[in-house]
Amino acid sequence: MAKRLELETLRADLAAVSSLLARRTPERDPVGHFQFSQRREMLEQQIRDLGDVEEPLAEVGLFFAGRPVIGSRGITADFSTKALGSFQSVVSARYAADSGPVGQRGRLRHRDRSQLIIKDVVRGSFGFVLEEVESGVDGAPSLKPALDDAVGIIYSAAKGGQVEFNEATDAQDPKVLDSVKSFFAFLDDQGASVRVVEGERDFTISRDEITRARTRTANLDVLENDEDFVGILYLLPEARRFELHDQHGQPTKKGPISRECFDTLVTPEGAVREGIAGSLQLATLKVRRTTMRNGETRLSYKLIATRPAEAEDVQTPVVGD
Repeated sequence: MAKRLELETLRADLAAVSSLLARRTPERDPVGHFQFSQRREMLEQQIRDLGDVEEPLAEVGLFFAGRPVIGSRGITADFSTKALGSFQSVVSARYAADSGPVGQRGRLRHRDRSQLIIKDVVRGSFGFVLEEVESGVDGAPSLKPALDDAVGIIYSAAKGGQVEFNEATDAQDPKVLDSVKSFFAFLDDQGASVRVVEGERDFTISRDEITRARTRTANLDVLENDEDFVGILYLLPEARRFELHDQHGQPTKKGPISRECFDTLVTPEGAVREGIAGSLQLATLKVRRTTMRNGETRLSYKLIATRPAEAEDVQTPVVGD
């Protein structure tokens, strides 16, 4: 993210220098033409060098505008503290969800590993550059996937179409959705807008879009429970998704695969383990019922466990309560 911002600055400088150079010729202004030519070459080299730099740690930039920002002077302390804390909650909940369902109460697991630090403060539409803390735990998962997913659900809620929003929310733990609700509710109450820069993504959520996202997320009522289904199982390893063609006349079930279950179905090299694809399985699915305020209910599924089906499984439906 810092790389992206630095590239923006260098490219802006290059455009300015190129404009000044275009007004000069070696004959009329030999010194000025030489100096600006050298400056242009230096900037072009810096841009090339920076393009090869890898960013090993997760980073994100949050740039706020609206009522809490006092011109170009600064931002209210109370707002910035709560806004960053609210965003941190989304990231921490998403990181915790990678290790299993997240409880609605109590301390989030691995919260210390999901902490972001303020790396830099940027003026203009006043903002903060946040960076992952390097973990001292060997083998600890990177924060990048969780941060990327957190930014993705924020984008979908505010700027995505209804289908994109539905798909994004169906894939998230209810605790993550609660954190996203709180994030948008706070920004809306405070009259703020925000620009988000993360990796290759750079988007601004306007005041109207903040209100839209608040309404969208507040309208969700999510209930989950585990149910067993018998069917022919097919896997899409690259997308980490499954299809279960039900053997009791119910519609085909589709959705993501939990990390724990995925590791039992696919080898470290990414190949489906022998005897699974196209076989008859008793699959345990986490069934989510998402109810909107208008009464519309949407079902979504996640595969959390599976085993070869036995004769009694096929004969008798085993759908849970």
